[in-house]
Amino acid sequence: MKIALFCGFNGFHQFGTAHAKRTEGFSELSSEWLAGDNLKYAFSWSFNVLARGRDVTLSGFLEDVPGNQKTFTLTDEIKSVGATHNYCLVLLSNGKLYRINAHNCLLEELNFTNVERPRKRSIFGEEKDQDTSDPIDLIACGRYMCVAITKNKCVYNVPSKIYEFPRHVKVKELVCGFEHALALTGNGDVYSWGNGLRGQLGHPELKVEEAPKLIDALAGVKMVAISAGGWHSAAISSFGDLYLWGSNINGQLGVRVYSNITSPDGKVFERKNPTVYALPQVIEPGPCCANQDHGGTEADSCNVSQVACGARHTFIRNECGRAYYCGWNEHNQLGQGRELKFVDEMREFTFEKTWSNCTIYCGPWCTLLVGQNCND
Repeated sequence: MKIALFCGFNGFHQFGTAHAKRTEGFSELSSEWLAGDNLKYAFSWSFNVLARGRDVTLSGFLEDVPGNQKTFTLTDEIKSVGATHNYCLVLLSNGKLYRINAHNCLLEELNFTNVERPRKRSIFGEEKDQDTSDPIDLIACGRYMCVAITKNKCVYNVPSKIYEFPRHVKVKELVCGFEHALALTGNGDVYSWGNGLRGQLGHPELKVEEAPKLIDALAGVKMVAISAGGWHSAAISSFGDLYLWGSNINGQLGVRVYSNITSPDGKVFERKNPTVYALPQVIEPGPCCANQDHGGTEADSCNVSQVACGARHTFIRNECGRAYYCGWNEHNQLGQGRELKFVDEMREFTFEKTWSNCTIYCGPWCTLLVGQNCND
């Protein structure tokens, strides 16, 4: 039986009025979060977005009312959704993009003015008929920026065009943090742009990048997945290695915030480590005993297959199914109880149930687990 569990902030009843404003563990969600195929989720701090087929449902702080819920039916299948604190974006399979304002729940179509391309001509100099449309292919939302990439590889900081990828580059994944964006290409390169003052762009210099820039530190190693937190970023390589970079103020990179140092005279004192890591760090999630089934030992680690980043927390999942977490836990977004303020190392998450095909989603202050409960 499919099951959905969440933990974290629920102050506007975005996960339903039956749940507390802040969970102490994981709470089970109603069946509407699981009904249908190809469900799509997006989270802001005050409302959630659930899309299936042509319907998209917003729940939470809408029209200035907590616990409100609105459903919209669009004209085509929904391809993807994104949420920021003021509105959500809904991308349809036909390339049309819509925005729903959370304050008044108005639905509007967004149109972009593209730069006119040179006309194609035949060998005799005659102009050829060509399709001048450029439908949206990918979208992503952060707190302070929303980005879109079109079929013709034009990049928009909505609604302004900022860049155009070369024709040979195919962008297959797009994600946003609070103030930055990451794009993953088909050949495994990662580009970043936006505010990089907290190291979230993965470049040596901490500065703003107005247009997508290749992360040189990851070049040469094929990346297969990316994720963006509030002010930190993540990537998984084709070898199953996990890379994290950016702000580590709450341990969201899995790097210790404080460490014990022994002085020459034998005294032990606590030292605060750097809170910003501008270059990608290889993070070891921990031992994985499942490798014993394949001739390994408990000290071996399985490849990382999934990473999800919240505002200041991170969840990962290995190929064998074991999960790990780190970062901020003020709202119990780690599912470990609010008395634990933060975790500054990768710590294994223990499932209360036996799960298969579990997918982990992170909102700014929450975490959602969706999978198959094997105990039923």
